[in-house]
Amino acid sequence: MKFDTLCIHAGEEYLEYDVTPPIHLSSTFKIKDVNQRFLYSRTDNPTRASLEEKLASIEGGRYALAFSSGMGALSAVFLSILGKGDKLVVSKDLYGGTKHLCKNILPRFGIKVVYVDTRDPENIVDEAGDAKLIHIETPSNPMMWISPIKEISEVAKRYGALLSVDNTFASPYIQRPLELGADISIHSATKYLSGHSDIIAGAAVFKDEELYRNTKVLRSRLGNPLSPFDSYLLLRSIKTLGVRVERHSSNAYRIAKYLEEHPKISNVLYPFLDSFPQYEMAKRQMRLGGGMITFNLKTDDQEKIDRFLDSFTIISKAVSLGGVESLIEQPYTMTHRELTEEEKNELGILRGTIRFSVGIEDVDDIINDLSKALEAI
Repeated sequence: MKFDTLCIHAGEEYLEYDVTPPIHLSSTFKIKDVNQRFLYSRTDNPTRASLEEKLASIEGGRYALAFSSGMGALSAVFLSILGKGDKLVVSKDLYGGTKHLCKNILPRFGIKVVYVDTRDPENIVDEAGDAKLIHIETPSNPMMWISPIKEISEVAKRYGALLSVDNTFASPYIQRPLELGADISIHSATKYLSGHSDIIAGAAVFKDEELYRNTKVLRSRLGNPLSPFDSYLLLRSIKTLGVRVERHSSNAYRIAKYLEEHPKISNVLYPFLDSFPQYEMAKRQMRLGGGMITFNLKTDDQEKIDRFLDSFTIISKAVSLGGVESLIEQPYTMTHRELTEEEKNELGILRGTIRFSVGIEDVDDIINDLSKALEAI
């Protein structure tokens, strides 16, 4: 089956007359056989199992796990692989929550974390020799770095490391890391997989059974599986993933072109713009440019930036991304505020840097809203 068909039909558990799968809300199950799969919902639940089958199918993996958040998925994957004395190599440009985990929490477990610019696989070579895991975001949050998954997977295999990819910004519709050589694909399913800003969820998809089983045990012991009801909502949402991401991407491309020509914008980062520094790599690795744009205002005056962010009618000033509604934020003071000034400067996160999650509203209405807000600066 092709992608859009898998989104609708993979993993669906139909009863005799249903066209929509039921929700199994039970916390525990009657035991006919002590070896049966479903005993207690923290470990396994039929609704969550249907979701996990769908997630594995659309990512091109064999196994999947659904979590109560993206950070829950990431933490479980890291802690199922890494222990005292192990080394994790990560990209310098990361979601703020991931950066905090790597900087402040993993070292407490004796895990060494090394940061590299993963846009060039050669930068990883010097650190890969004794690494247990390499983790990248592509496109990255918020600076839209494209890391070449296939080439990095070859480096990882050469040195015996595993490769995990945060695929949140792209979604499986645009990019499937496991097919490019990654071992694990991780999502904040809150974002494009959900698409309606009404679920907090995470996902990890695997090729290897042992990795999957180890992470599943840890999920149960940490107690962060996705609830049956949220699993149902995510099953429902994924059915429209392809349709939504097509519209996100077409809207974002038009808006990126508009912003690129605006006199109050200094630069625009969007993977499918000809001016994007890694345009050729993005075109090789991604099906579409996605719905995320990062751009810089020609000002570092916080009062003017606040005026811009507070002048929208349709677009909402809010963190998160990937919903049908357009969301805009300032990483410097919001999602990446915990970074030091030195870290922000190194990544190019300026006070005037804006992260824009383009929704699926009429693109002309979004552009008009942006135009009005830019006039307020």
